[in-house]
Amino acid sequence: MAELFEAEPRFKEVTYLIEASDAERGYLYNQVKYEMDAVGWSATLGTLDDMPVCIIVWFGNVVDKRVAFWSLTSTVQDYRMSQAFFDKYLPNVPRTDAMNFHQVLR
Repeated sequence: MAELFEAEPRFKEVTYLIEASDAERGYLYNQVKYEMDAVGWSATLGTLDDMPVCIIVWFGNVVDKRVAFWSLTSTVQDYRMSQAFFDKYLPNVPRTDAMNFHQVLR
């Protein structure tokens, strides 16, 4: 776990993980103004059929919570890899998606 936090210390501050595409993040921003960091973080989680499975994470502040919006960005997507990544590095951080964003606002 230390290697992730050394590579990207903002993960230490995250209190909520939100799966959201760029379009969904834009829609949510128009509904609830929040602060986003100017720079995100990306990585290759593994490969499937010799093709990379990549993730991008954007950090922001919603109400009084530090959140991480994430999405898989590669042609090949394997949600088991993303869930295993979060299970390993952020096991106790609540997770939701754009449709259930209201949970973050509570």
